[in-house]
Formats: sequence, C-alpha cells, structure tokens
Amino acid sequence: MANTQNALAKACITNIEVLDTMLKSKNIDEENIRKSSDAISFLGHASFDLSIKTREMLKGSLSKEFQIIGTAQIPVTSFLFGDDLNKTLKEIRGVNKIKTTSTFNQE
Repeated sequence: MANTQNALAKACITNIEVLDTMLKSKNIDEENIRKSSDAISFLGHASFDLSIKTREMLKGSLSKEFQIIGTAQIPVTSFLFGDDLNKTLKEIRGVNKIKTTSTFNQE
C-alpha cells in the first residue's frame, strides 16, 4: 500500500507542476485549471482513503487495548497514526486504566 501511496503522491506532484505551468502561462484555460485542481483533490482523497484502509488492516494485529488507534478518531498526518504516537498510546492507557477501575464497570 505504501508503494501505491507513493505513486499517488508523485502523480499529485506532477499534476501540481502542470497546474503551476498553466497558471503562469499567458493563455489561461480556466476549464483545464479546474480539471487539474479537481484531479489533485481526487488524488489527495485516494491517498487519505488508502491510509484509513491501512489502519483498518493493521488494527487486527494490535492488542485490544490499542485498537482505537486504527479508527478515524486519531487524525492521519504525515504519519499513519498521527504525529505523536507515544503521547496517544499514553492517553489510551490512561483512559483504559480509568475504565477498568471505574465502579460503573464493576459488578
């Protein structure tokens, strides 16, 4: 999946370069500029979707305690599980600790 995302990123960069050339030219074709901008948006969406699918696939390999990092609640950044995974894992441990010691969960 990483190879596919790299290909999407390269296609997006190429499209941005073409769009930049069109914007700098004297004969601006607004229709092609719009189409190129739309293509960049679609490529970005496809890359994001691929990140979410990768998370879902990895989720089953994680311990039950940490499976929440495979959900959309953790934002996708340049890193699959967010910018500060260590902090996120500590927060999850804290929440899980509260859950297990809560009187509401005890019977």
